[in-house]
Amino acid sequence: MHAKLWLLSLIWSGCL
Repeated sequence: MHAKLWLLSLIWSGCL
């Protein structure tokens, strides 16, 4: 569950 959160954050950071 938590892994998905940090993963999403990583993807978002890449988008930004």
